[in-house]
Amino acid sequence: MLKYYEQKKSKRANAQSGKSFFNRIVFNQQYKENFKGWLTISIVIAAIMILVLALYPSVQEMYADMLASMSPEMINFINSMGGMPENIADYFAMEGGQTYMLVGAIYAGVLGINLIKKEIKDGSAEFLYSQPVSKGSIFRTKMLILIVNIFLVNLIAMGTSIVMMYIIEGAFTFSLLNFLIYAGVALVIHLQIGLISFAIAGIARKNASIGIAIGFAFFSYILAIISKIATDVEFLKYFTPFTYIMGKTEGTQTLTVIKDGVSAVDAPTLLIFSAITVVALLYSHMHFKKNDIL
Repeated sequence: MLKYYEQKKSKRANAQSGKSFFNRIVFNQQYKENFKGWLTISIVIAAIMILVLALYPSVQEMYADMLASMSPEMINFINSMGGMPENIADYFAMEGGQTYMLVGAIYAGVLGINLIKKEIKDGSAEFLYSQPVSKGSIFRTKMLILIVNIFLVNLIAMGTSIVMMYIIEGAFTFSLLNFLIYAGVALVIHLQIGLISFAIAGIARKNASIGIAIGFAFFSYILAIISKIATDVEFLKYFTPFTYIMGKTEGTQTLTVIKDGVSAVDAPTLLIFSAITVVALLYSHMHFKKNDIL
């Protein structure tokens, strides 16, 4: 990484790029540095989605038998999540979507931490931050890399899933619009977890831990499930972005994003976490510019 920056020494170009909102040299380097990571996780998630969807024709007939053998508590839990699958999109949300959500969130959080911590650890940060590029520009460029990588992972995973579902069914037997809304909500969750983790890294710097990102993603996921199945602690849904994808209950009716689209998204929680994300990034940005990187 250090050699890459040393090869880009043009003082005039660096002086000009140092004044820009984003830095092209830093962007190119960070993109190349993280290329293998996002490609690997994209392939892994896409492969899991293909495997899960390929099993759909086989498990379709099993659901009736499974439902008959389930305990009342398990049936209530499944009903709270939208009930048994009625089509391949419902099946995807129940079987593959949960894995996709959690693995994607962990990737986003870890990347958010590593974009700042990794350069401090390998020693290249000292050289980078001594160049005529503003710390603010570096912070914003790294944030852009985070957003681009998360977007690409989601694009590949969901694109693969849509193609696979069409191949299996021979047509879209579900609402494609609602599925795209589901994909958009998943993207928002991954972005928020990644950006909050990135903000933490911008403040904690060398003290930021990958464990924080993994714990944040996993704990948020578990919290959403608990708030869904235990009505006594339903208020916990306001403390996790995964609430968006879990759907909501209106009276006796359970709404899910995959079936009901935007109307199933919990708007208050979305607004709360969007505000938290923006505030965390603004504070981290100011802190990053004013303090030494190490």
